[in-house]
Amino acid sequence: MFSVLHDTGGVPFEILEPVLERCTPDQLLRIEECNPSYIGVSDHLWGKHCQRDFRGSKLLEYESWKEMYLRLSEERENKFKRLAKTIVSAHSKKPQGRQVKMAFIHTVAKPPRDVRIQQEIYGTAGAIQPSVVRASVKIHEHRVRPSCLEPPKSAPTNSGTANSQDPRKKTRVAPMMAKSLKAFKKQLGRR
Repeated sequence: MFSVLHDTGGVPFEILEPVLERCTPDQLLRIEECNPSYIGVSDHLWGKHCQRDFRGSKLLEYESWKEMYLRLSEERENKFKRLAKTIVSAHSKKPQGRQVKMAFIHTVAKPPRDVRIQQEIYGTAGAIQPSVVRASVKIHEHRVRPSCLEPPKSAPTNSGTANSQDPRKKTRVAPMMAKSLKAFKKQLGRR
């Protein structure tokens, strides 16, 4: 309704005052431009807008509420433009797009556990660092192998050499199974 209200056709200010109190500053400015007789009379409405939008601001000498509102809104607009300009300039210096960061800078990337286990089984593991080899050897030293799962020592091998063993043919014991067997042996040892 307020956007349609421009020229009031000479209606006195006192009659339109309740309507003008609900106008935004832009609408009040447009109505005053179309009705110059309201300019001096509507100053208290501008005072309400100033107190609402610019708290703590004071009138300059010989300044009306309307002039104060226009001055402060222009200052605020200029401040927003300066801030937007500094933000844009700060973001323009940053590289565009995503940056890729390496997780392993000085070492070889470690494959996931299931992939590493499959590589050990099939002998396709790449170059492993010595620290990783030591850790895996310690794990194999402490592994519990039940005697029923070990291959017989006197069994002949296809390759002809008894000492060489294919890494793919090693039987592996799952960690939960090893724990269960260890607990079972403890139970038998107590009797």
